[in-house]
Amino acid sequence: MHDVDGNVFLDFVGAIGSLNAGHCPPEVVQAIQKQAELYLHTCFHIAMYEPYVQLAKKLDEITPGNFEKKTIFLNSGAEAVENAVKIARKYTGKTGIVSFTRGFHGRTLLGMSLTSKVKPYKFNMGPFAPATYKAPFPYPFNRPASMTEEEYADFCLKQFEDFLFTEVPQKRLPQLLWSLYRERAAL
Repeated sequence: MHDVDGNVFLDFVGAIGSLNAGHCPPEVVQAIQKQAELYLHTCFHIAMYEPYVQLAKKLDEITPGNFEKKTIFLNSGAEAVENAVKIARKYTGKTGIVSFTRGFHGRTLLGMSLTSKVKPYKFNMGPFAPATYKAPFPYPFNRPASMTEEEYADFCLKQFEDFLFTEVPQKRLPQLLWSLYRERAAL
C-alpha cells in the first residue's frame, strides 16, 4: 500500500479479509464486479434467489453430523452473533449467554455485552444486555512455568466450574452445561 507521499506500508493490522488477500487484488476485485452484475441486493428475506439456496444446501450436506441442519447467511459478524443468541434462547428456553474473556463479538448492544475489551468498545456505553456472563478463557501462553500442560488444562476446567457455580444462576443456562459440571465434579 502506498500513501499520498509515496511511502510504502506493509499492512499487518488491516481490515478483516484484506490482511489475507491484500489490498484490491485483481482476482478479488474481478469476482466482486462479476457478483455485482448478478445480484446487487442479496437480502434473501426480500427476494429469494437460487445461488443462496444452492449454497445453503451444500453447506448442510458437508457439515458433519447426522442431524437436521439449517443454514442462514447474515451480513455481519454482529448480526450472526445476535441471531445465534436468539436461536439458542428459542431452542433451549434459557436466557443466559456465556462468552469468554478476550473475545470480541461486535459493536451492537448484545455484541458489546458479550465482548471483553472495555476500551474502545464498551467504555461509557452501558448499561448492557442482561443475562450475559464472561468466563475465563484458557490462555496457554500465560501458563505458569511450574504447571504442565495437563495441570494447566485441569486448572482451566476448575476455573470454569467455579465460574458456573459462583457467577451464573442455574436456571439461566442450558442443562447441558450443568450436566457437564456435575459430571466432572463427580470425578
